[in-house]
Amino acid sequence: DHLVADINALREALGIDGKMHVFGGSWGSTLAMVYAIAHPQNVQSLILRGIFLGTQEDLLYMYQGNAATYEQAPFALSEPGAYVTYPDEWKTFVEVIAPEQRGDMMGAYKAIFDMVPADDAERARQLRAAMAWSVWEGVISNMIPASDDAGKFGEEAFALCFAQIEAHFFANDLFLAPDYIIANLAKIAAIPTHIVHGRFDQVCPLPQASRLVANLEALGAKPATFVMTNAGHSAMERETVLALTAIMDGLPRMAG
Repeated sequence: DHLVADINALREALGIDGKMHVFGGSWGSTLAMVYAIAHPQNVQSLILRGIFLGTQEDLLYMYQGNAATYEQAPFALSEPGAYVTYPDEWKTFVEVIAPEQRGDMMGAYKAIFDMVPADDAERARQLRAAMAWSVWEGVISNMIPASDDAGKFGEEAFALCFAQIEAHFFANDLFLAPDYIIANLAKIAAIPTHIVHGRFDQVCPLPQASRLVANLEALGAKPATFVMTNAGHSAMERETVLALTAIMDGLPRMAG
């Protein structure tokens, strides 16, 4: 509800009376689709990158993986997950949590984020958890990490905010009904939708985009564009940049 109100306030501030092109990547793709479902009359087209449908299985792929059995078999491919491609980074992420709490990694991390530190040791523990959460996503966002530098994801202030906000939304199912986007897809089926998704995306795996496309097609609404790039999750990888630029350059003027 706050998102819808914020976008409508922005429309008013910019003097937009008619329809607008709505662009979003990753969590932004979720927000873009949720807004379009609420106000399809305001949306001329959707441009979506790195589709995130926000279901529980999507979150488990990234944050749970084989964590529950990691202590006994750290290299076992027992569950699907991003850990398969980034085992060293996964080790750092998993080992923040005690073995007996690894059956619910997101819940265990949130418990750390929610505590009010009583001393320097607890503050250090909270910061370590936030850094591990943030760097995990930052590193796996690129198909080929450019360096050992995690960029903004490795900055303490950013990590503390980023990790706690994400964990809060995930613990509350993104404040959406189960499978909300797919269940309400008919409301946006008439909106021209452009989708760009990295084939090797480990933050938002490709089946999320494929599922969205299949459900649109089942409604007789084939996407205006569906590009699978040879890239990971980041919007800044070359093929994804080129695909998005081509789409944006080809958009018609916003309808008045």
